[in-house]
Order: sequence, then structure tokens, then C-alpha cells
Amino acid sequence: MANGDTPICLTCERHAVRRGLCNNCYQSALAQIKRGVTTWNEAMDMGLAGPPRKYGPWVKRFRSLTGAGENDKSQAPQEGAKSAEPGLGNKANP
Repeated sequence: MANGDTPICLTCERHAVRRGLCNNCYQSALAQIKRGVTTWNEAMDMGLAGPPRKYGPWVKRFRSLTGAGENDKSQAPQEGAKSAEPGLGNKANP
């Protein structure tokens, strides 16, 4: 099904996307983990999932440019975004 360059899912032989699993198998594993049936470590020990991927240098570069990852669960501030200024005649400030 997949060519020699693409990783293959550990359980169903489709194209692997995350942790060595295809989208369907990943969602199934994630549902079991959220229900408390298993953990990622147990799934890796059984050979049903792979380890998470390491971030490559391009992600580190992107985060350094955008400032993303500095604050917990927040997005990088938008430069140039301004609040409505008085005297511009918009509905917020007539």
C-alpha cells in the first residue's frame, strides 16, 4: 500500500502519521488512554505505539521567531494588532 519511503502503521499497515500509527489507530489508542484503559508507555512496551517524535531544528527556529512556546497554552502576541483608537469614527468610538 505504501511506498518504501513512508512509515507504515504498526497495527494496520496504512501510512503512519503519529507515534507509528495511522490516524484511525492513533484515535483509537488515544480514546483508550483517555478512558484510562492503558497508557502510552504500556502501548509502547506492547509494540502497539512508537515513541513521540522529537522536534526538528525547524520547529525550534519557528518558535524562536514567533515567540510561541514561551507561555503555557497561549498564542504568540500579534504585532501590529491595535485596539480601536478614538476619533476614527467607527461604531465602537463615534
